[in-house]
Amino acid sequence: MTDVSVSCASLPAGTRNLSGVVTGLVPRSPLVLQNNQGDNLTVKADGRFFFKTPVASGATYAVQVQTQPAGQTCSVANASGTVGASSDVRSVQVTCTGLPLAAPEGAWASEYCSSGFDVSTREYLNIVREGDLRAIATQGSVTRWGLFCSPGSEALTGRPAVSVAFDRQETRGALTAFWGTQTSSTGTKRVVWARKGPYLCLLPRKTFNQPDPVKDYPTIASVEQDTDESIQAKVCYLKSPN
Repeated sequence: MTDVSVSCASLPAGTRNLSGVVTGLVPRSPLVLQNNQGDNLTVKADGRFFFKTPVASGATYAVQVQTQPAGQTCSVANASGTVGASSDVRSVQVTCTGLPLAAPEGAWASEYCSSGFDVSTREYLNIVREGDLRAIATQGSVTRWGLFCSPGSEALTGRPAVSVAFDRQETRGALTAFWGTQTSSTGTKRVVWARKGPYLCLLPRKTFNQPDPVKDYPTIASVEQDTDESIQAKVCYLKSPN
């Protein structure tokens, strides 16, 4: 047989997936990323992301922020390079900083109230916001005569106030945690304010008549555990109705 013919053609270039990790994104409004000024990708929470369109081996990629989330600024590390022939690109790092307007403010009353024969005592907390990242908090107890733990708001005038500067915020389900440094006349310490449902819990919580505890909360899971225990013990605050 002499009529067999063979035709050769170049195979399509191999393609690889392009992905990375987002950290610090507060799930309030979405972050939009682009690769090579296109292939828009909306990211709504921390974790690994994948661009929908694979990139050919040997081609270049350039990841950038197309739309910043409200109240935050996100930057990209390992943003550009050349796609290899044998492995996907997984090294893009997107870091978001800044806090949206979500920290608590106003008058709060402790859920627990101690009552005696003709008096009642409840802890109160007043929070004055000084911007996205700072607040002034005044905390103290109020004794009332004959009101038997009726709720109300108190000015707590004359009580020492503390300044709190926030530097981290995370949300998981119904819980939002705010990490910060609290400064008072006695010094500084790390604190966490945790909001879950209607509750505001100040961590680490102080046992009655004991020194301020020192405790680290590296993850939101550790915050949630103490928050749930505080809610069960009725030592968190509820928004004051007045």
